Amino acid sequence: MTEEKKFLERPLAVVALVGGALGVIATGIGIYSSLAGARPAVEDDSTRVAACVRSHGLSQASERRDEGDGRWYVRACSWPTPVGAAADGFSEITVRTQDGPGESEATGMTVAHVFTSTCRDLEVSYLFDNQGTFVPEQPVRLTKGETRRVEGGSVVTASEPLGRDQSVVLSAGRYQLDSVRCV
Repeated sequence: MTEEKKFLERPLAVVALVGGALGVIATGIGIYSSLAGARPAVEDDSTRVAACVRSHGLSQASERRDEGDGRWYVRACSWPTPVGAAADGFSEITVRTQDGPGESEATGMTVAHVFTSTCRDLEVSYLFDNQGTFVPEQPVRLTKGETRRVEGGSVVTASEPLGRDQSVVLSAGRYQLDSVRCV
């Protein structure tokens, strides 16, 4: 007759015993961690934007300020951070309005908006004055160094050299710049 092995002499029994003990320990650690608040706080997008707004002294997530003489700027906080913006999501875009290269309104290029920003890409929105009613146009997406038209968003060969962090949108006088943001 075969002699039966003792419990701790059986390999599968030892593995089961060790695995069970480790499972009980891991469960205990998990319960303790959740009750003790050991988990890191998770920040959502709105929390990050609010922290950026506070640290840069903004009253809201995006502010537009007119500096007069055809110059103004937009300061904004957004998350996720656009390429070229600060690590906390802060960006500042300055805008200068000047005469464009077009000789008549029919060219659609009599007004130039020169945008300066460290952001790689900008999204610029315009309103078209259609007999006193302002109608939103498709946003124009700009990359640093580009000159585009509002109508159709086509690329234009720059009439003057652009600065390192500049882009230009050309339009006619019937277009009103509505907003600009880093994307």
